[in-house]
Amino acid sequence: MEIKQKDFMRLEFIQGLIGSGVFLLLALALSEDKKSVSWGKISRLMLSHVLLLWCFLKFPLCQRGLLFLGKGVQVLRESVLKGTGFVFGYLGGDTAPFVLAEGKGSLFIFMFQALPMIVVLSALSMLFFHWRILPFFVTHLSKVTQRLWNIGGALGTVMAAKLFLGQTDAPFLIRPYLNSLTRNELFSMMTAGMATASSTLFVLFTLLLEKSLGSQAIVHVLTSAVINIPSALIMSELMMPERASKTEGTYVAPHTFINSMEALTKGTLDGWKIMGIVAAMVLVSLSLVALVNAALSSLCVCLTGCAFSIEQGLGLFFWPWIWCMGIPKEEVFTAGGILATKTLLNELAALIPLAKACTLSKRSISILSYSLCSFGNLSSIAIQVGALGGLIPERKSELARLAPRALVAGTLAGWFSGAIVSLFI
Repeated sequence: MEIKQKDFMRLEFIQGLIGSGVFLLLALALSEDKKSVSWGKISRLMLSHVLLLWCFLKFPLCQRGLLFLGKGVQVLRESVLKGTGFVFGYLGGDTAPFVLAEGKGSLFIFMFQALPMIVVLSALSMLFFHWRILPFFVTHLSKVTQRLWNIGGALGTVMAAKLFLGQTDAPFLIRPYLNSLTRNELFSMMTAGMATASSTLFVLFTLLLEKSLGSQAIVHVLTSAVINIPSALIMSELMMPERASKTEGTYVAPHTFINSMEALTKGTLDGWKIMGIVAAMVLVSLSLVALVNAALSSLCVCLTGCAFSIEQGLGLFFWPWIWCMGIPKEEVFTAGGILATKTLLNELAALIPLAKACTLSKRSISILSYSLCSFGNLSSIAIQVGALGGLIPERKSELARLAPRALVAGTLAGWFSGAIVSLFI
């Protein structure tokens, strides 16, 4: 029995190894100019990708640091529940005036207990901007990324900012240089936007994955936020190689506040808007999935006598790529349906059902988290074209052409990270 278990793990290792190569070759096959690909740059990015992953997942000091942050997340969560409990009563986590019957419903309400975290983190982010904490980290991390990955100052600033900001916020830090970005730099920025998320959602992702991954949820969420950046640059270089001079640039303050109270107010109002948008998107997304499933199931029952769902259909389409990520063959269809839901709708539409009930193993969920905790979905195409088009209207047609390719590159970046992760866990 022991030999079979070792062989099984060996097979999963081979899957991840094959998959990482497949995703690189797929990106190369979609390349605009294969001859111009800088393999030196690719090698540096891949080396940093693997070393960062090893540090986060295997180096004891980094592990302890991430678990310490996990305790900080728990403290933050409890603090937010104090506020939601006061504002929303038992709906927000305060003591309920009744007792639920065993197995009937839940006192956890996503809208009033989970989403307010976005408002609090948005307010804190603006305070950190005003106190020059975030600018300090972005400026110094930018210098590291430029030297480590051989990229220009403008792109290096955005890549550093992507650790904290979303796909529409980070470009504001280099607004004066946006119009001067090369085609590769613009594409890299858009791809990184698809392959990563925003710090305002990290805690929410952690809460949704805690049921499956426990204390390791924060480890994988934060690790994905870091390693998906070099992964996005790898896919960008393969699909759209750099053929021009790098664009130099530095951090430019996107906000100026008179005092901390103004910063806090700005962050709170912005977070409240984001909370409403997220709630509306989740509501519509899950409703549409249920509606399509009802229609599809009825049609299939009439034609074949068997029910069928969109998750099952998309799972069939995605299963080869899921297998390449190192996930066991008995779980590929379930994992494929979850990943397809995320790509077609959004990450929360996939994570919420995953948090409620899932037959996937802990290892498979860990691997999938590197694709799920990102903004890579169809709606992000319109978001990027609209937001970036407002900043550089003269390049809006170019943005419209690049956005679908950026979605593909960002998706491949998450898959590639998942395949490499499968070699470590």
